Amino acid sequence: MQALFENPKPQRGPALAIALFAALCTSATVGAQSAAAGTGEASAAPAEAGARRGTMNIQPGIDTTDRFSGGWKIATSEAAPWVDKPGMIEESEVKRLVGANVEISKKRIDGPAPLACRMPHYEVKRYSAEGLFEGGLGEIADAKISADQIATKLGFKARPIPSLVTGCEAEIEYHAIDNDHLIFALNNSLYRLTRTRAAPAASKP
Repeated sequence: MQALFENPKPQRGPALAIALFAALCTSATVGAQSAAAGTGEASAAPAEAGARRGTMNIQPGIDTTDRFSGGWKIATSEAAPWVDKPGMIEESEVKRLVGANVEISKKRIDGPAPLACRMPHYEVKRYSAEGLFEGGLGEIADAKISADQIATKLGFKARPIPSLVTGCEAEIEYHAIDNDHLIFALNNSLYRLTRTRAAPAASKP
């Protein structure tokens, strides 16, 4: 009887159950991590594809006064390159906008509707030719003419193309040809702006 107490038999039932439970937990954790990793790769793929296309690259920390602020005049209008049939241009709107003045400042945009905006949320972005006018040039490009060729005909020489996204209700984007000329698209028309007054120079501290 004493020998039984000195060398008891191991209780295999509870120990085995605990070991099996631990193994199951480890397997579930590894599976969840693998699934999460797979989900991350899948969600990252579209973003990487977009970056490769180069249609839109955000340039953080660029002050809008560098290129876009100041006084502008809508000098001319023309049909957008994708216009391919009569009736796509709003002639009354063109007459109303051409000749109007636009003022772009840090906290507001003054001008005719729908350009005026009291609380802009500016982003300065750089587009490839395919990304201009919300991707409009990329959609009409084909084997005969590329988006780059269309953009060059419109006057865009540099790549990528600096653009001011206003974040306003009308979702107007101003694309810079150079420091003194911008283009924006609205209702199948392209409007060309010419600078009339530079932005005030920043005061030194």
